[in-house]
Amino acid sequence: MLFAILLWADDAKPAVEQTTPPWATFLPLIAIFIVFYFLMIRPAQKRERNAREMINNSLKKNVEIVTSGGIIGTVTHIKENGEEVTIRIDDTAKMRILRSSIVRILTPGEDEKITEK
Repeated sequence: MLFAILLWADDAKPAVEQTTPPWATFLPLIAIFIVFYFLMIRPAQKRERNAREMINNSLKKNVEIVTSGGIIGTVTHIKENGEEVTIRIDDTAKMRILRSSIVRILTPGEDEKITEK
């Protein structure tokens, strides 16, 4: 009975107009997306672009590289289309890899640091 009275009392209240515009409810969600874009997505894209440019510009013969699988080798041949690279792992072993699997180009002193660990 008390529940019925409360429902009747809610219906008796005058209707109050909504004072906030409908788009204002989405404002926090839009703000979160903008912050997420500038703090997470944009810097990651910039790092990826810089890494790709570095690999594309400085990849040539006799350069030591690291692949995404952790293989360290020296570039011996780059195919004409530029997508396939042949690397020498040791004196007798060679491997064909895709250019997109190259993660880093090693400097001369950096190779000793990796092999010592």
